[in-house]
Amino acid sequence: MTYKEIITELKEIRKGNGLTLADVCEQTGIHKTCLSMYETGKRTMPMGHFLRIVEYIGADILVTEKQTNN
Repeated sequence: MTYKEIITELKEIRKGNGLTLADVCEQTGIHKTCLSMYETGKRTMPMGHFLRIVEYIGADILVTEKQTNN
């Protein structure tokens, strides 16, 4: 899963749970502008913010590395 796919997945889960950017920001302490920029790909999300968002929205995301053949 690429970074972009992970962020898209988080956004879809957030919306699927009926949560707005404001809801997530209020509960995680992340500024709304930052969260919006993460979701649009204009800014890279720090791991600490990622973990707070995942915990709050109840996302179950497993990030695996693609295996390549030599």
